[in-house]
Amino acid sequence: MVRSVQVPEPSPDGTNAQGAGIQRRAALRGAMWGAAAGLAGSVLSSLGWSGAALAAKPARRPGAGKVTITVGTYQSTDQPTWKKIMAAAVPMFEKANPGIAIQWLEEPPGINIQEKLITMYAADEAPDIIQECCAYLPEFAARGMLLSLQPYIKRDWPQNWESDFLPSQINAGQMTTPRNLGQFALPTYCGTMAMYYNVDEFKAKKVGTPDPSWTFADWAVAFTKLNNSAHRQWAGVLPWTGDDRFYAALLHPYGANLVDPANKTRCAIDSSAGLAAVSWYYEQVYQRKNLIPWTGGGSGWGSPTFGPAFPEQGIFGSKAAFVMGEGSWMLSRVVEAVAGKFAWNVAPLPVGPKGRSNLSTTDGYAIINKTKNPEQAWQVLSWFTGIEFSKLLIQFAFLQPSRKSLIPYYQSYARKAYPPLKNVDLTAFSDAITGGWAVPEQLFLYETQAMTAYAAVMSQSLWASTTSWTPEKVVTQLASQINTAETQAAAGH
Repeated sequence: MVRSVQVPEPSPDGTNAQGAGIQRRAALRGAMWGAAAGLAGSVLSSLGWSGAALAAKPARRPGAGKVTITVGTYQSTDQPTWKKIMAAAVPMFEKANPGIAIQWLEEPPGINIQEKLITMYAADEAPDIIQECCAYLPEFAARGMLLSLQPYIKRDWPQNWESDFLPSQINAGQMTTPRNLGQFALPTYCGTMAMYYNVDEFKAKKVGTPDPSWTFADWAVAFTKLNNSAHRQWAGVLPWTGDDRFYAALLHPYGANLVDPANKTRCAIDSSAGLAAVSWYYEQVYQRKNLIPWTGGGSGWGSPTFGPAFPEQGIFGSKAAFVMGEGSWMLSRVVEAVAGKFAWNVAPLPVGPKGRSNLSTTDGYAIINKTKNPEQAWQVLSWFTGIEFSKLLIQFAFLQPSRKSLIPYYQSYARKAYPPLKNVDLTAFSDAITGGWAVPEQLFLYETQAMTAYAAVMSQSLWASTTSWTPEKVVTQLASQINTAETQAAAGH
């Protein structure tokens, strides 16, 4: 996994910053899909996360008459960063809300997040508030584990509250079926993606300067000019074959879908648009060898060419690749990896036949519906989505905010904290938020089963260093295997 990067850590007033960046953990998602449900109990017990062990853990003693709200965060490889965030946040919140104490539950690494929380919920020992990633929150909502936030939002927030957020992030936290919850989660931050590129190499090869109009065809021309893979210098590395990026960065701009929007038990990639998108990636990786192959999930996150110990920012920073299609959450690590060796910038993702697209992360906060103190839990969650806490996430973890009103602060802080970002066009990330074209990953009705099938197909094709599969076979097998998995899952419910 990528180690954290030291960045300015803020004092409670936000000055004099020095802390570490939270990484987006695609590898954990892969591990989740492959884990067996029956293993959860023994894993939890062996790591001290059984209900009894958690209950026995010494709690911070609140003052007399205080209600304690427990908060669990999902980034198990980044707990030191969360520890710093919560150390700054808790006193701020408790000073403003003297009747409530927050107890943050530090999560041990290496366990299956999904199964852990399901087990804790069954034992009535889940935290009051959870901060979770991606597909987890919709699954917990569908299982009947989460509290509807709709009544609290309607009572306490202004009618136009949604206008400060990206619509797709708000929509990702809503559910009407199979449970009519309305809003069940609110966003933590909004990670988007861009094309990091080596400015010096682009000038040397007379490639030109990428701009928002560049299409997939334009980038393909640039890759051909940049490529020197015979001497282990590739044009680029695009880690886009994990299921969330696969849709947002590659399929959606071509007008293709991984999940049929009208039927969440059907994979819809076997279309002409899906084939065109996969063919572009296949040609750049396997035929022209312009791009480094990338493993996007179940068998590990990393390049089969370099190994998982050499992450994408290391590949970019060492000039093994001159372009890297990655997220805003990688900015601090790129600063460290490049370390002044060359000039670099970022450009928007390629424009597809159907227009612009980008990934909108859907990490969010939710309240467990078994909480004994829903009003106080709502007060804490509401504060977590507000200005003060969002600024702490920017200062400590360098996370791009969900709130549009905080984007200028984020960009200003970034350039102060990281002088190398002074000339980096951060609007390549934020324009997807303000312009509204960032989209969340698509989720199947039976997501765990679908992703097991997805990983099985990808491991033999677009996650491999070499493959005999054609693009036609990739899209056909993805649709066939996922549809079979969904049918079998439905029969078992």
